[in-house]
Amino acid sequence: PRVAGTVRAVVPDGGGGWFIGGNFAGVGGMRRHNLAHILPGGVVAPWDPNVDGLVLALALNGRQLYVGGSFAAVGGIARANFAAIDVVTGQVLNWRADTDAAVYALAVGAGGLYVGGDFSMIGGVARNSVAAIDPVVGTVESWNPDVGFEGTPGRIRALAVAGDTVYVGGDFVSVGTQVRHRIASIDAVSGVAMNWDLDVEAPLDEIYGDPYVFALAIRGSSIYVGGRFQQIGGVDRRGFAEVDRVSATVSDWNPVPTEEITGLAVRDSSLFLCGGFTTIAGQSRRFCAELNLRTGLPTAFAPRPDEPVKALAASVTGVYVGGAFFSVGQQWRTRRGLAAFDLTTGAVKDWDPNPDGLFTQALIATHGKLYVGGYFSTIGGQTRYGLAAFDTSTGMVTDWNPTANSVVGCFAVAGDTLYVGGYFSTMGGQPRGRLASFDLNTGALTSWNPNADPDVYGLTVSGGTVYVSGFFWRIGGYARKGLAAVDAVSGAILPWDPQSDNWCYATAVEGDTIFVAGYFNTLGGQPRRNLAAVDRTTGQALAWVADADNAVEAFALINDTLFVGGAFTTIGGERRSSLAALDARTGSVQSWSPDLGLTAWDLPTGRVGLGALALAGNTLYFGGGFGSVGLVPASCVAAVSFGPPPVAPTPPSSTLAMAPLEPNPVRTSATIRFALPTSGLVSLTVYDLQGRRVASLLSHAARPAGLNQISMPADGWRAGIYFCRLEAAGAIATRKFAILR
Repeated sequence: PRVAGTVRAVVPDGGGGWFIGGNFAGVGGMRRHNLAHILPGGVVAPWDPNVDGLVLALALNGRQLYVGGSFAAVGGIARANFAAIDVVTGQVLNWRADTDAAVYALAVGAGGLYVGGDFSMIGGVARNSVAAIDPVVGTVESWNPDVGFEGTPGRIRALAVAGDTVYVGGDFVSVGTQVRHRIASIDAVSGVAMNWDLDVEAPLDEIYGDPYVFALAIRGSSIYVGGRFQQIGGVDRRGFAEVDRVSATVSDWNPVPTEEITGLAVRDSSLFLCGGFTTIAGQSRRFCAELNLRTGLPTAFAPRPDEPVKALAASVTGVYVGGAFFSVGQQWRTRRGLAAFDLTTGAVKDWDPNPDGLFTQALIATHGKLYVGGYFSTIGGQTRYGLAAFDTSTGMVTDWNPTANSVVGCFAVAGDTLYVGGYFSTMGGQPRGRLASFDLNTGALTSWNPNADPDVYGLTVSGGTVYVSGFFWRIGGYARKGLAAVDAVSGAILPWDPQSDNWCYATAVEGDTIFVAGYFNTLGGQPRRNLAAVDRTTGQALAWVADADNAVEAFALINDTLFVGGAFTTIGGERRSSLAALDARTGSVQSWSPDLGLTAWDLPTGRVGLGALALAGNTLYFGGGFGSVGLVPASCVAAVSFGPPPVAPTPPSSTLAMAPLEPNPVRTSATIRFALPTSGLVSLTVYDLQGRRVASLLSHAARPAGLNQISMPADGWRAGIYFCRLEAAGAIATRKFAILR
């Protein structure tokens, strides 16, 4: 079953199934918060304890499942970081042994239940990092090895029990009065550190921090040690070692993984490893491998997950690997910064332009080409700086090579002109301050040069005007902060000035309304937080209000629905995680709530975010930093489909009339005339043959009875057949027209 989140801990149930814990919202399409029971065959059990925080460790003893992590309640019952659950009923057991910090490791032995983590208190008793608990009644035993930093808590990440010895691994320097660096063996009765002594060392890494022991596994006279280190027992070993449990000597066996080991499991003559490695013993193995303990060599076992494995367990029926990955085996394909998908199946297409830079940031398809902007110097095997074009029929890079000196981050098209914005100051060797345009027929740079200072994030073209959003305070020599209007032909800066107090990411035009997304507190002369609607003529804020508690970064309009994406958790007073649907007329938040989950990699400082929206037909595509959509896992890109617009019924015979458009065919603009039997609210919308809304000319606008007339600008529209739909007083009229280029 697919897990909507990250799996951090797993333990076999003894009957061919598994208990899993981590940070997730659903399993197999069923709501499960951070703990679930998967039966043989992959069926999700109805058992649902509902843990309100991260689960990091699991241990099973009879019908009791012990759960450790960072949480405050289980099944609505207060339990701080540690709990015991009946595996049959899913009920929390009455006994409590709360800790004051996270629990990372659990192990069951003859002496009881051993608990390890970052705590200094457990069950109301002082214990540094590790403790023994009576598994039946939950009382803290007198056993007290005091593992940490000479009296203060350490960080235990691994526990293993063999007979009367408890092995601990993590980050610490002392066990009681004895010096022990990151690994120790402790007498299970007295709690005293045994003579067995191995220093685990590595230079301090500025990114990853101190060396650690993350995993321990025992087989016979050997204990296998996994972690992030470069030396153990005075012997060079990188992240993994085999050690004698009696003499503490490191064996000669050295598979030499290239990165850290985070999980170990033994089954018969096999040792399973997981971690950040991509090779082991000289063979390609991505994040997970099996070593034959007789030969010391990797077996054919190679699940090849696309992201690191964080949990590992083995039983007689199989091996369970869990983590932050979304596919294994041959299901995933490597793409660097740019990929193409089949719109029907979602399958990755063969096209692989492989840009060499940090990112691609803008895409637009027009005139038989796909234009790509970003931070790169080669793409499709050709030298292209920041901007390139691909032939959509062949997938090959065209000869067009404008050469930006920095990032191209946004596009817009009107007619035969491509507008580009970003961080560049020159284009094709010519001065262009973050804004430029090209003739799409010749590829030539035009003279259009509004010159923004400094950066442009978004462009929208409508009715001969280019609306520019970004992080700038001047454009064309005029003071404009984050938002400006520019003549699409001359590049002249227009008087329109909503006066944002901070930067703006994107705009969307709907009739006489311009929606603005960004990171601001005032816009159009009114308090508006991160999202606003302003008058297209005056720049003044409209009464429409849907404040968001964090940045709004992307828009998409479908009929009268405005979809918005960003980093917010509330919008319009409603809780929504990064993606919401608003009534474009009133600003009210609609009930639709896709509930985006944490990033695929479950970073402690990560946030859910959404920075891109695109509409194709009646499907909304969205991308950002998320790992799930509701109960479904989705790695940073997902889609949702909506029904097509209803087919327009035949209007009543004499209640509403619309004349043929003049001219028809249309080239640049047309006049629409219609007659209303009574005054009222009118909507006038243009759709293409696929039912996609192209323009909203009137949206519930008050119009008088009798003959009415409106001009329809068609600059930038593709050649083809369109329909104009008039709605008033419950009646509908439609007219068909064509656009020629």
